[in-house]
Amino acid sequence: AGTQFRFTVDVLDATVRNQLEQDPTTTLRITVFAPVTTREQVRSITEGAEPVRELAVADLRLIQLAQTETNNFTAFLSSTARTNSLLLTDDGVYPIQISFMRDGQPVSKLNTFVNFYNSSTETSRLPIAIASKVTTPLALAPNGTIVISGATRKKLANLAQSLESGGAPLSVQVSPEILDGLAQSTQPIDIDLLTRLQTAFSNHDLLRAPFVPFDPSSAQRTGRINDFLQLQSLGDEIIELRNGDKNLSTNIWFSNVLIDADGTELLHDFNVHTVVLTPQAAAKIGALDNYAKPYRISSDVALRTTDPLYATALTSNQRNPVITAYSLAAELLMQRQEITDGGGVMSSNFVILSTTTGAPIDAKLLTPLAIAIDRAPQLRLRALSSIPRANSE
Repeated sequence: AGTQFRFTVDVLDATVRNQLEQDPTTTLRITVFAPVTTREQVRSITEGAEPVRELAVADLRLIQLAQTETNNFTAFLSSTARTNSLLLTDDGVYPIQISFMRDGQPVSKLNTFVNFYNSSTETSRLPIAIASKVTTPLALAPNGTIVISGATRKKLANLAQSLESGGAPLSVQVSPEILDGLAQSTQPIDIDLLTRLQTAFSNHDLLRAPFVPFDPSSAQRTGRINDFLQLQSLGDEIIELRNGDKNLSTNIWFSNVLIDADGTELLHDFNVHTVVLTPQAAAKIGALDNYAKPYRISSDVALRTTDPLYATALTSNQRNPVITAYSLAAELLMQRQEITDGGGVMSSNFVILSTTTGAPIDAKLLTPLAIAIDRAPQLRLRALSSIPRANSE
């Protein structure tokens, strides 16, 4: 039956667009190159390097392109037809170059990737979690009143929008204190926001946190264990209340500050078996050999960190967010392939994506990234709380 490829592109510059539409020689050229085999190749092409070994080219006149409601150009190509096709037979991640041509010369071009997977057999999927931490000022003022700023409301509304935009399980940590503040507020806008958040949380993964930020390592060293106990218990209570019908997962601790052996000892008493650090929190640890594997902090608690290379792309993206999302998905597919080629067990690996600090990913990037991962048969979006306990060795 074959596969139909659909490529949708926009020309943002109105002058250039008008020139293309008025020139009868204008064509949209789509070129497919030999599949990539490493993460480094994906990053290199994303940075602007030319793909190698051209496999197929399709040239379409503007009259052959469909237009969307937003006036974007859309090209439909077959994987099997004799004309207007990209003849692909082998599974792989193929670099694609899309160019507008005038008089046979490129006017503009971009590189992206296509995951061509035509196998009828089920494959093992690489589990991936997308995690973030939302930090806000305290809602409870010194005089006992609830004060929630417009900036905090906007941040929480943006979080709700991100959670509402996709059905994939995203993992998020929100201060229980701000959730409690919304519940106690007399402002209708805050009650509505809390209702909206609670509805969104029910489809995602709300991570545990103390009632207010409190570093467990500091609590253990300064003898404030009882204070931490009370704040953590209150935090768990509020999250349970706002988490829909799901039970709170107590096993995972997501942190943007370093958790040392002292903190690990305290967290173990709260049933934590895995500490997940952002790249900022893990900076003092240094580079790890494998960011998809757990490392043992103690006999009872394992350490994982989010991959700093992915985090950099998710934090300081200067490119088109959709192109960045497809590039990251292509790199994740290459990471999965490297695990397979190395004889690794897919279920023993777990990739965690976050920004460098753990702050929420821009929704314009997050939405296409979650969709790209969700649509890849070789990848699976999972809740961070579903990370299995590391083996005892």
